Amino acid sequence: MKHATATPTKKTAELLFPGMGTHVQLMVVGAGPALLQEGRRTIADFERRWCSVGPDSEVSRVNARAGQWTPVSADTFQLIQSAISAWRITDGRFHPTARSAGGAIEIDVLTGAVRVAPGVQLDLGGIAKAHAADLVVSALMANGASGALANLGGDVRVAGEAPVPPAWQIDVANPATGDDLATFAVTEGAIITSTRVVRSWLTGDVAQHELIDPATGMPATSGLISVTILAAQTVLAEVLAKAAYVAGPLVGAELATRFGATGMLVHESGAVTYLPKVGSFLV
Repeated sequence: MKHATATPTKKTAELLFPGMGTHVQLMVVGAGPALLQEGRRTIADFERRWCSVGPDSEVSRVNARAGQWTPVSADTFQLIQSAISAWRITDGRFHPTARSAGGAIEIDVLTGAVRVAPGVQLDLGGIAKAHAADLVVSALMANGASGALANLGGDVRVAGEAPVPPAWQIDVANPATGDDLATFAVTEGAIITSTRVVRSWLTGDVAQHELIDPATGMPATSGLISVTILAAQTVLAEVLAKAAYVAGPLVGAELATRFGATGMLVHESGAVTYLPKVGSFLV
C-alpha cells in the first residue's frame, strides 16, 4: 500500500472515502472542497459503470450481451481499448477477461461498440481503478487545481504542485513485513504495486492469491512477492506491474524497462531488484 506523506498546507484539501470497491484518497493543491466533491462524484460514476455487476454497469451489460455489439460511453470504450492493448503488449500476461484470451474482445472504433465472444466475461478490475485515477487527476487539474493526487486502493497518480515542494512523496511498504521499503519523490506520474500478499487465502492446504497467470489459470508462482512500477500513466504502471509479476524477475524487469518504466521487484528471498533509473526517484 502507498500513501502520500507530504503534510497538507492551507492550499490543500483532503478527503477520504470508499469507492471503486476500495479505499480512495483524493488530494488537491490550490483548490477547495468543492473540487474534491466533484472528484468524488466522478469516481463514483466510474465505479457504477465499470464494476462487473449492477444494472447501470456498462461492463456487465457488455457481458450480458455476449455475441452482440453493445455501444458504450467514450471513456468506457477507451478503458476496454487499453485493456486489449495491454493484453497484446504483454504477450498475454495481462488478462482483461475472466475466462478467455483478450482476442475474444472486439471493438468498433466508428460506432464505439464492444462485443465479447459467448462465454467470455470482461473483468477489468485493477485497470479500471488505474484508468479512473488517470482521468480524475486530469479532471482535477483541468478544473483549477495546481496539484492533484488520486490514490485508489494503492494505485497512486500525481500531477502538478505538491503540498510540500519540490515533489509528491509516496511511501511503498514491504508487503512481507509491512515496514517501509522505499519513498518515491514524484513530480508527475504513477506508482503501482502488485503483490500476492494483500489478497491471499487458503483453499484446503493450498495457498492462493489474486495474481493469476493467464497461461495456467492458476495463481502465478514467479519467485516474486511484489512488483512496484513507476510510469507516466497509472494504466501503464498497472499493466506492467501485473505482467512483470507474472513473468518473473528477468522477463518482468525487461518488460518494464522496454516501456520506459522503472521500479523495484521484491523476491521471495527478500532480496530487492532495483530497475534502471529508479535511484533518481528514491528519497
